[in-house]
Amino acid sequence: FALHGNGTSVGNFPIIIDRVNPIGLIESSPVIGDLDGDRVPEIIVGLPNGSIAGYHADGRQVDGFPLGTSGAISSTPALGDLTGNGDIAVIIGSDDAFVHLWTFRGNPAALPWPMLGHDARRSGAATAVTQPPTPGSGDLLASSSVFCYPNPVNGGSAGIRYRLNRNAEQVRIRIFTLTGNLVEELLGSAIQNQNEVKWNVSRVVSGIYLCQVEARDATGVQTLFCKIAVVK
Repeated sequence: FALHGNGTSVGNFPIIIDRVNPIGLIESSPVIGDLDGDRVPEIIVGLPNGSIAGYHADGRQVDGFPLGTSGAISSTPALGDLTGNGDIAVIIGSDDAFVHLWTFRGNPAALPWPMLGHDARRSGAATAVTQPPTPGSGDLLASSSVFCYPNPVNGGSAGIRYRLNRNAEQVRIRIFTLTGNLVEELLGSAIQNQNEVKWNVSRVVSGIYLCQVEARDATGVQTLFCKIAVVK
């Protein structure tokens, strides 16, 4: 799972590592650091099947991952520049008492959570503080930011996500059938950020639905659409 600061899910998360062969309980904690030098940290975690998973912030698997080890992993990886040459080492111990190490051409200045508990004291506290986003201009709704996760929806609820470039006065979400009949209307958060509204699909039948996200502020109204498939 990955969440934005306001508690909404990050796009393409949660990640199911293996749908065909479930890997079981993950005891390793994830660490975060830039392994490819693009200044955007990757997520690294050990798995009970003896491999190490690596994902970009958008949910894509990092090139070269998963990494293999000699045994199951319940420990947490550690990241760091061990030699001072700018390469990032990924170090982890497997349950059969072996220690494994790989190096990547990453960025030593971008290791926001490089070990269990953040630091050697296990403080569990990140030192960097993210500043609030500055007021945006242009489109109120970020282009192509409206989507549903999961899609198709197999039951329960769907997360309708959208990003506001600045605070809005009001956000309304309307769900229509493809013939134009209104199914449901919801109110969403009007805060400048990635936002999510849950739609309960238990009362609707299987089919394709049209989702309209309408955001309003002093400059006017903007509307974006996406399609949602419900499969029961």
